[in-house]
Amino acid sequence: MDDWQVLLPDRVPAYINRERYEANLARLEANRQVAASPGAPREGSALLAGMLRCGLCGGHRMAVNYHSPAAHSYRCSYLPVNYGAGSPCQHLAGPDLDRYVAGQLLDAVAPAALEVCLRAAAQAETERAELDMLWRQRLERARYAADRARRQYQLTEPENRLVARQLETDWEAALAELGRLEADYQRFTEARPVHLSATERDSLAALARDLPALWAAETTSEADRKELLRAVVEEVTVAVVGESELVDVTITWAGGHQTHGRATRPVARLDQLSYYPRLVERVTELAGRGLSSRQIAEALNADGLRPPKRTDHFGPGQILTLTRRLGIGVR
Repeated sequence: MDDWQVLLPDRVPAYINRERYEANLARLEANRQVAASPGAPREGSALLAGMLRCGLCGGHRMAVNYHSPAAHSYRCSYLPVNYGAGSPCQHLAGPDLDRYVAGQLLDAVAPAALEVCLRAAAQAETERAELDMLWRQRLERARYAADRARRQYQLTEPENRLVARQLETDWEAALAELGRLEADYQRFTEARPVHLSATERDSLAALARDLPALWAAETTSEADRKELLRAVVEEVTVAVVGESELVDVTITWAGGHQTHGRATRPVARLDQLSYYPRLVERVTELAGRGLSSRQIAEALNADGLRPPKRTDHFGPGQILTLTRRLGIGVR
C-alpha cells in the first residue's frame, strides 16, 4: 500500500470500514511468528510469550521453555542460537514473573472498572442483537420456503395427482420446519433476550469491580488473558540483577508510557540472595545468643527473610546446613 500512487478511500460500499481493515492488517502482522512481532496468543501457560524482551543484550526476544503444561521458564539464548557462541544472557522462572506483570496489569485497569462494565454490557447486547438478527433471517427464509411451497401446490392442475401429492408433501415439510424454527426462536428469546436483565447487569458490574476474580476464573482461558494483556501492554523488558533473586522489570504500555518495578525469582542457592550478607550476620548474632536452629528459623521468618527456591519460610534443617557451612555450632 505504501507504493500506491493513488488511493481513494470510501468510494464504494465495503463490508468493513477502512479503520477496521487497517486494524485487521495490523493484527495479521502482529500474529506473524517473526522476531519483530509478538505472534498470535496461544493456550500455553506462559503469559508473556512473544512479549518478553531481554534487558541485558539490547532487547532481544526471550524464548519460552515448557517443563510441563503448567510450568515454564523464560530464557534469552540470542548469542548461542544466532552465533553459536556464548551463554544465555539470563534465565528465570515464568510463573513468578507472570504473576508480577498480571498484578501490575490489574492495578492499572482497576480505575477503569466502570468503563469496562459499560463496554462489556454494550458488547453483550450487541452480540445478542446479532444472534437475534440471524434467527429472524432464518425464520424469514423458512416462511418464504413455506409460502413458495403453498403457491406451487395451489397452482398444480388437479389431474396431476402424483405432482400434487409430492408438492403437498413438500408444503407440509416446509410448514413443519417453520414451526420448529419458531418454537426454537421462542425458547432462544426467553433464555437470552436482546437486552440484559437487571440481574445480568449486576453480575457484569460485580465482575468489573473484582477484576482479579475474573482474571483467575476457570472460564477465562490463557488466550483470553494474553489478549487482555496485549490490549494494554506493548512489551515487557527484564534484567536479572547479577545472580540474585531480583529482576528489574520495565513495562511499556500502549502509547509508549513505561513503568519500572522489581520482581523476584527463585534461585538455587542461599548465597545468590541479595540479602545473603545480612542473613549471615543475623544468623551469627542469633547463634551467639544460644538460640536453637528452630528458634533461629522462626526469628528469620519473623524478620521477613525468605530462603531460595520456592519455599516461603526457613526450617531448622536449612539453618543447620547454613551454620555448618559457616562453621557455627548450633543445636
